[in-house]
Amino acid sequence: MRYLYLSIYLTCILCSILAFALTNYSTIPPEAYVGGNGNLGIIPVVFGMPFILFFMVLTIIYGYQWMFNKLDVKKMAIISIVSLLGIAIISIITWIKAKQMVVLLKEVHPIYSEVDNVPMLSINSNAVFFNIWTFIAVILLCLLISSLMARKDRVKILNKKGG
Repeated sequence: MRYLYLSIYLTCILCSILAFALTNYSTIPPEAYVGGNGNLGIIPVVFGMPFILFFMVLTIIYGYQWMFNKLDVKKMAIISIVSLLGIAIISIITWIKAKQMVVLLKEVHPIYSEVDNVPMLSINSNAVFFNIWTFIAVILLCLLISSLMARKDRVKILNKKGG
């Protein structure tokens, strides 16, 4: 049964990476003005969402089990802090790149009169939101959740033994 879950987990990892890579690859440069009916590049993420969600859930479960069994409370706190910092840094950098992309799209595309009219997620900005760094942020989010859960349960057990 363990090998079945491991094979499902590896399949979900590969499908998640493939969905992010295909969405990133489908980005059209802002200079190439194309009209269209939306963001077709996001289709791999939409169809890959069950695999992405299952990947996240299994990462949280496996991370929780590993941290609860192998690490002490202090190391779990360090993992939580480092994960939170990593998520914050990646989010800030992604936000800055997205804002720069919006300004560039406003300059290049004649249909946008103001920066507020430019959509943040478009066929031109898929590479900003679906890249290796945002995938790492997803993994860090899973590690943060699993470390907080494992730390809470470990502290609860330590309090029962001590008091």
